Amino acid sequence: MVMAGCSQPEPEPPHVHTFSNDWTLDDTAHWHAATCGHSEEVKGEELHKFPENWTIITSATEDSDGLEEGFCDVCNYHTTRVIPQLNHNHDIAKAWTADSTKHWHTASCGREEHNEDVAEHIWNHEDYQYDSVSGKNI
Repeated sequence: MVMAGCSQPEPEPPHVHTFSNDWTLDDTAHWHAATCGHSEEVKGEELHKFPENWTIITSATEDSDGLEEGFCDVCNYHTTRVIPQLNHNHDIAKAWTADSTKHWHTASCGREEHNEDVAEHIWNHEDYQYDSVSGKNI
């Protein structure tokens, strides 16, 4: 049976989300946020993409960490990261070095605190100053 005069309501068209052209971002990712009122909707979400080589702001040394900066290749997000302090390396001379009171093996880095076997002389002869440890006449 068909009822005269009744009509079915027109169905509403499906909602189409709209998104900003600008990037929304946080410290790990970027995306295009919805502009249609559905804040949970995003488009193009992905992790930041940083270049392989970052720009060094402060070089790391044997005494302190360094700092470098990077910019995401997609959204231009800026961040910095620490460059770990460099390991200190040096060789120790086999030959003894001495002054009037001490003897030692010299560190190649030139830092006195890294010299090894630093000790006061041990005098063995009264006629001249001879250190029996280093084998040096002083």
